[in-house]
Amino acid sequence: MKIQDENGCSFTIGEYIDKGSFSKVYTLECCLTRRRLAGKFISKEKLQRHGISNAVWNEIGIHRRLHHKNIVQFLTYIEVDSHIIIVLEYCSRYSMVHIIHALKTLTESEAKHFMIQVVAAVEYLHRNQIVHRDLKLGNLFVNKQFAVKLGDFGLAVAIEYEGQKRFSRCGTPNYIAPEVINGVGYSYEVDVWALGCILYTMLEGTPPFQGPNTTSTYNNIIRCEYHSSS
Repeated sequence: MKIQDENGCSFTIGEYIDKGSFSKVYTLECCLTRRRLAGKFISKEKLQRHGISNAVWNEIGIHRRLHHKNIVQFLTYIEVDSHIIIVLEYCSRYSMVHIIHALKTLTESEAKHFMIQVVAAVEYLHRNQIVHRDLKLGNLFVNKQFAVKLGDFGLAVAIEYEGQKRFSRCGTPNYIAPEVINGVGYSYEVDVWALGCILYTMLEGTPPFQGPNTTSTYNNIIRCEYHSSS
């Protein structure tokens, strides 16, 4: 099966890679260059059902203006009757989740290698007034050269003026900052909090505040209660 963008460039849909709440990801091949790419197929019906139809256009608007070696490259998007398809650089099937699952924990030097790249990507976002809001191991893709690419800008938001706060409770529970849970307003600092949770998870093998359920995880975050094996 093939799809075509507004410029007439065709892509062949390949194998299934992964899925999210509102999307499925497949490999794509550009019919002109034979370059392997990734296609994020976002269901219009699911977006409408949850009342967030505009979310995908926010994601596209933010991601298309980002250009950094540690951020998954946005190439184009295609709209069809049932889906909006974001065409992206193909990175790898593997994220930091797979690496931690295989190795259990990383050494300090290994964690440093990855964190330098992640921090570089986040610093670039913040310099361009973008808060990612969903930094986690699963959104850090790793290629065969062990280069990290930050992806998934579905929850990213622009800070439009200095001091602006956001109030939406969103993100992944193990990485959410207390400001998000308490509803007091937040900005760039929620990404910095998530970076700390990512580093901890790399070194310890599990997220710092993980509980048996979301409520207990949130309580641990608010009280800053975590346990270390060292």
